[in-house]
Amino acid sequence: MSLPAVSKHLKVLEHAGLIARGREAQWRPCRLEAGSLKDAADWLEHYRVSGSRASIAWTTTCASCKGRRRHGGKH
Repeated sequence: MSLPAVSKHLKVLEHAGLIARGREAQWRPCRLEAGSLKDAADWLEHYRVSGSRASIAWTTTCASCKGRRRHGGKH
């Protein structure tokens, strides 16, 4: 990965509030923002659980449709 690409990714993370960047001479240290990362993880977990439930419902619906087709019924 090129240095400009790394810099661009860091800017995106900083803009999202997931990291904070500083300046020390020629160095540009970054630190993780734990609170923001926890918020992001909580948000992702909510949608992971919701997505899992939707996937189970979809699988159940699809299995139901397959059973009807085998027995000549309409779905």
